[in-house]
Amino acid sequence: MAKDKHLGLFLLVVASGLVGFYFPFLINQHNFYLSDASLYFEPLCNFLANSFRQFKIPLWNPFVYCGTAQIAIISPGIFYPPNWLHTILPFSPALAISLILHQTVCALGAYLLIASFGWGVPAAYIAGFICSFTGYMFSLQANYTLVETACWIPLSLWAINRIGQTDESKPAKSGRAFQSLFIAIGATFMLMAAGRPELSEPAILVLLVSIVITFIRTFKSNWKGSARVAILQLMAIGIACMLIAPAILPALEWKSLSVRSHSLKASEVFLWSANWYDLLCIIFAQPLGDLSMLYSKYLGLVATRPNYIPYLSSAFVGPAAFTLALFGIVDRSFKWRWLVLAILGASLIMACGLYTPLAPWLINNVPVLAIYRYPVKLLVFAVFAIAVFAARGLWAINNQKIGKKGQIFVLTIWSCLLAGLISLLIPSVAQAITKSWVANAAIHNQAMVALKLIARTGITGCIVGIAISLLSTLCLDKKMSKTTFSTIAISVVFASLLSSAVIFHRHFSESNFYSGDSYLKTACEKLNKLEELELDAKAAALKLEAEKDRLRRRWRYGAKPIEPKKLDLDNPGDDLAPITYTAGQSVDSRVLPLYFGPLNCPRWYQGTGRFVTPRWYQYSREMLVPNCNMDFGMPSSFGYEAAETQDYRKLYTSVLKRSNAWTLPISSPSSEALAWTKSDMPLALFCRMTATKYAFTQVFGNDWLPQPILDRNYFDLLKEDKVMNVRIWRVKEKMPRAYFSDSWTYAASHDDVLNKMIYADQSGFDPKLNLLLEHIETKSDPFTSTSHRHHRSVSQLIFVQDQAEHLLLNVRASVPGFLVLADHYWPGWQATVDTRPAKIYRANGILRAVFVPPGAHLVEFNYQPRCLYQGYLLSWFAIALIFGLALTSIILPRLRS
Repeated sequence: MAKDKHLGLFLLVVASGLVGFYFPFLINQHNFYLSDASLYFEPLCNFLANSFRQFKIPLWNPFVYCGTAQIAIISPGIFYPPNWLHTILPFSPALAISLILHQTVCALGAYLLIASFGWGVPAAYIAGFICSFTGYMFSLQANYTLVETACWIPLSLWAINRIGQTDESKPAKSGRAFQSLFIAIGATFMLMAAGRPELSEPAILVLLVSIVITFIRTFKSNWKGSARVAILQLMAIGIACMLIAPAILPALEWKSLSVRSHSLKASEVFLWSANWYDLLCIIFAQPLGDLSMLYSKYLGLVATRPNYIPYLSSAFVGPAAFTLALFGIVDRSFKWRWLVLAILGASLIMACGLYTPLAPWLINNVPVLAIYRYPVKLLVFAVFAIAVFAARGLWAINNQKIGKKGQIFVLTIWSCLLAGLISLLIPSVAQAITKSWVANAAIHNQAMVALKLIARTGITGCIVGIAISLLSTLCLDKKMSKTTFSTIAISVVFASLLSSAVIFHRHFSESNFYSGDSYLKTACEKLNKLEELELDAKAAALKLEAEKDRLRRRWRYGAKPIEPKKLDLDNPGDDLAPITYTAGQSVDSRVLPLYFGPLNCPRWYQGTGRFVTPRWYQYSREMLVPNCNMDFGMPSSFGYEAAETQDYRKLYTSVLKRSNAWTLPISSPSSEALAWTKSDMPLALFCRMTATKYAFTQVFGNDWLPQPILDRNYFDLLKEDKVMNVRIWRVKEKMPRAYFSDSWTYAASHDDVLNKMIYADQSGFDPKLNLLLEHIETKSDPFTSTSHRHHRSVSQLIFVQDQAEHLLLNVRASVPGFLVLADHYWPGWQATVDTRPAKIYRANGILRAVFVPPGAHLVEFNYQPRCLYQGYLLSWFAIALIFGLALTSIILPRLRS
């Protein structure tokens, strides 16, 4: 009962601190907006929520990349229950509840894990506070699925170890083994379902190592019991893997198509590696201030990717926790310290990524590991290792396990660190370090100021560390009670962690951040309506002219012709009804922003002070930066991260870099490729064949230099707004989303198709005149010759149904040919022609095509990925196993008794 009271009080303190921190978000007074929160997670969460409200699983996303497999996007996970909160709540309150829940779960798991080691309640408090309130948990609000994944690691490890701590000889405790088994299954399932394999897979490895070590330790004394426990532990992990199979198998299918598995360079993989400043911020609270804001003064000095917001701004645990961790490291009675040290060292080495020889060597020899990019994420394992050492250190101090050598060692560490930081305040030392640190002499003064700030913050931290060390000495000499020292240590750790979070990690925008409309959406609606009215006016004029001709033949005169109505785009009047695109309607056109990373926000839009960063992200939403277009129901022929495939990325980035829309320097092409010359023709052909109607570029680029205009032979400039810094282009001769082609050519290879499109100005490729098919010669393929061409063909296409996972088209053709659908080619799509199965060909490198004979036909496309249904079977089998184990846990104790 006393243990339950301690645990209840601990969870109450943790939950109270978290509710206080996130309260403005809970009541929707503030919004999460930073980085991926607004550019990636918010649009995808809203898309998932809209599907869930219709009681369907969102398998296919029609809004990005000309359609992509939503089921293959593991982050945010479709099958992860906390993500269902977005179905009933706005994005920010739902995310706030999720973060409170997950950070509390992390605290609970750490508390239970340390308590199971028998280290006492104070040690459990220390570990729980460090794991839950570390800067890692607070600074990743923009990439919160990392928090959701990491928080389950301590609880999974506790549950797995608890299975091995039961005594099978006692019937009362055999039930506890099954209870631990079910908790381990649930925690491990949540660990993998949260959607970040770069954390969950190393965590599974840690669980397996724990199982092996436990088995080896107990094998000699009781090999049968050890084997039984190991089987239960492995069963927990295996059942959890089967439960999450519906999410894992589609992701593995995408993995074979992804950019990360094939063409990412080591520099891209290690773009965010932990450098010296990231490691320093584990101990000291961000000496150079909050770098998670745009235009931070010292961002370019210490950020892994200069002038970009850090992926992880801090993994802060604080000097007090670090001091206790040092005592845990020097505790020789800690038998597992070498294992924890190994985890700490390995995580630091891998997190440093590009700055160590090991990680690049692994990527070069095992390229598939590139899927786990941005190794700075792995610092969470270092934080958890520090938490374990800190808990052990507090226990060792309270139990007189630290000798004089250990005390001297810890004081020496802090004293040397203090002396080094004080030396940074000496001008000659600071200048010498600055010259070796910064190559650009123009920012030497800025670097000197940065060194002073680091020194001052570090000195304060060292004083805290020395103070804790001296207090521990008093406790070891029995001049201070255990309770007093534990209370001081816990209070200092808790206060330092929470205050750092409040100062550096409360990033928010105003409550109306997601409620506004998009400037470009409104402009496109007006353009669409203008075009519609002009077409109606032309049709009316033609009809009137026909009537006049008829009347002239009867020697009568008609009225004056009606002139087409002209509208001012900026002041079109009140008669313009809004035009929106939804997944349930036939979408015949897409948009394409030809900017992303180098987006230049107008100065008037930037705001001042704290408002600079949210205004920049608001401007990004106004400009429909991917994936923001999803919020406004406007399909795009590009996207941001979500299940991007290698061939699509290669084609799009290649035609973009050849166009005038790309103004950044590029590396020279390979020797096998044709000459890399500027041309907007390949980009225009890409837009045509993907049913892209509008493209957007900026008027001014970096340093406010004018951006080149696109070739007027392929794009019409409809609007140039220098205030909003945007140009709106209409693609000339845009092709419809579905069309009939009676002329096709079988290509030798997939790369040959992509090269013909990338260098269309030299290969002569034109999607309106010819269709490139990738041919695997079989008897079922139409016409085994390399090319075919008809003349005078007549075709008619009508969308009967257009839903995300289901399309039905009525096709009438006078000659044999291919129905081409300007949607992303993807495994799992199945087609029928008049209810008979039909082969789907990859057309023009990235699209889908089906052969249609002459006559009227009904063509149907259905997204039914086989891997998903295989995952369902595994999941149902796992549920059956759980029910079987539950019955066993009820029946077995009764039989034994």
